[in-house]
Amino acid sequence: MTHQRSLEVTNGPSKFDLMVAQFDGKVVDFTIKGINFTEKFPCNIQGVSCEDQSREGWIVSGYFMNASDVFWKTRMEIGRKFFVLFYETKKRHGRFMQADQTVGLHL
Repeated sequence: MTHQRSLEVTNGPSKFDLMVAQFDGKVVDFTIKGINFTEKFPCNIQGVSCEDQSREGWIVSGYFMNASDVFWKTRMEIGRKFFVLFYETKKRHGRFMQADQTVGLHL
């Protein structure tokens, strides 16, 4: 069993910040809610593609970035973790589509 079903994005970047992150490498934060925590994670965006014609739904791929705080050390394995998520910029809410390596996020 993976933990991806228990993780959801409850806040994240605006549409503008998401696109800047893709093109200019700006780091953006996604707030992720799990069973026992809600934390902001810095992310490096690798790709964004339009999911529907609304121009508000996106398929986002990227990496959780390493950080040196205790939260990361206790919940993340060493190394960057790849993710793919569906994200709505209007609601700033999302869900993981592929998070097989996100299982390194220990709940």
